[in-house]
Amino acid sequence: MSISRSRRAATRAGLLAASVVTAVAGLGATAAVAADTGTAAPHVASDATTHNSLLGVWKVKGIANGNPVEPTYTFKADGTFVMIPEDNAYVGSGTWKQQRDGSFTFHLEHYIYADGKPVSQIRAEQAGKVTGDTFTSSGISGRYDLDGNLLETFSVTISGTRLSK
Repeated sequence: MSISRSRRAATRAGLLAASVVTAVAGLGATAAVAADTGTAAPHVASDATTHNSLLGVWKVKGIANGNPVEPTYTFKADGTFVMIPEDNAYVGSGTWKQQRDGSFTFHLEHYIYADGKPVSQIRAEQAGKVTGDTFTSSGISGRYDLDGNLLETFSVTISGTRLSK
């Protein structure tokens, strides 16, 4: 019985390895393979000539809850990204996924501070599209108290211009 289990395990391992090789080859050099942590790697355009990838550093401008915002976003190949607001008051982080046509989604979280202490948290969901060195997106954000209770929701629209890849 243990030989049969060993063969099944070896077969599964071989199929998994073949699937990974096929997926990486099919997506090209910009693809990332997700670790088995439940965090999905980004799915980016395989044709490098399209430049429709979020990978890189972006200057972002937009309106969040009626207020102008101008953070910097850095989208990383592992499917994570970092947001640094214009006043460097806090850092936000999140995850992103992108389709071959340039459409994408991302999830972002960051705290709001008063007198150096967190007083609430923002959780944002955005959907948009990147074309060349620009993107636009929109979505709904929620502000939560420190116990996780929803205090308010608001819309956010942003556009980004690539600073570097």
